[in-house]
Amino acid sequence: MSTPLHPSNETSSEHSPKFHIANQQPRPLWQDVCIGSISALAVMPFIQPMTYFKNVQQSRSITFLKCLKENPRAWYRGLLGSTAFFAPTIAAQTAAQDLFATVMHPILAASASGAFSAIVVCPAEGIMIQQQKTGHSLWTTMQRIHALHGKMGFYKALGSTAVREAVFTSAYLGIVPSMKFHLQDLGLHEGSAQILSGVVVGSIASAASHPIDTFKTQRQTDLSCKISIIETIFKKTAFIGFGWRWIMIMTGSTTIPYVQEKLYEKIKQP
Repeated sequence: MSTPLHPSNETSSEHSPKFHIANQQPRPLWQDVCIGSISALAVMPFIQPMTYFKNVQQSRSITFLKCLKENPRAWYRGLLGSTAFFAPTIAAQTAAQDLFATVMHPILAASASGAFSAIVVCPAEGIMIQQQKTGHSLWTTMQRIHALHGKMGFYKALGSTAVREAVFTSAYLGIVPSMKFHLQDLGLHEGSAQILSGVVVGSIASAASHPIDTFKTQRQTDLSCKISIIETIFKKTAFIGFGWRWIMIMTGSTTIPYVQEKLYEKIKQP
């Protein structure tokens, strides 16, 4: 039997709800979409500044302290566009993982849902990065990208985005809920189990995928950039901006699964 991973509609155990395993029926689509969107909105105000600092470091190779000296108004530049894409992205990843888990191991399903979501994530983050770079409005930025680079300008670094998202979703949708479940079975308090799972898994996921994220950010900052992913990985700058992304991934890996679990429990209550 597969390792339990996602809350199902079955009776909860003493410490934690049971989880979906392969071949079980997925939850109603509206539940996954609504809960995925709400969990994304819950973390967006916290991770937007971290995303900005990370992108600034990766694109300009500046220090941590110089990031903090940036105009605070710029920290939330592109927030509207980011939120407009991030909420449906998490919703799509949540629904896709639930669907894929009916035919494959839940961790593989989580990873596949992330790779699939790159179709939306790639252009969304490309637009946000260009907004942060130029200071233009969402619509002006989209027009500028299309005028200079055509439709494919929105899909620069699609492959690296898919790999990065696969790592992230396998963490927050797959491994974190499973690890929390087992830690609670060992007697750890729910809150402690949630935080420990998010910190440990988030740290590993961010370290494993950061060089790929650096490559993606550099490609989307300079849409004419011809740098190869191998060249980026073996550069000293491969882990630039890692501190910000580490905090961001730990925040997402801890908060999103917790919010989703509580919302699913609320829905199940009579």
